[in-house]
Amino acid sequence: VHDMADVIQNQKDVIADLEAQLTAAQKAVLEAEREREGAELALGEAEARRAQLQEELESLEFARKTEAADLKAWSEREQQDKVAEAEAQLKSARLAAEEDLQDLERQLQQAQEQAQRAQEAHQGA
Repeated sequence: VHDMADVIQNQKDVIADLEAQLTAAQKAVLEAEREREGAELALGEAEARRAQLQEELESLEFARKTEAADLKAWSEREQQDKVAEAEAQLKSARLAAEEDLQDLERQLQQAQEQAQRAQEAHQGA
């Protein structure tokens, strides 16, 4: 009778341990899903910002071309001064926009990696 009580208690302990493991796994799945949702949101924001920066770059390029065409009507000296100034501004703006784009691409990559890790954690749990 004493051995049977030990066996029953051992089985109860095993069941309690398995239930605790199941609860921990369920919490891990929920956390992974929250992380995945956060990563997807960050990914969407980064993609939207990247598209906005691309539009800004195209607008700057169009403005540069338009300004260069307008400057042809002015005197040679005025044209050279204005083109040099516009190109310097464009170069500066383009460098800043390209740096922003690179930062966003890094953020996008990080968000994609985070989403993948969260999905892998979700699938593994």
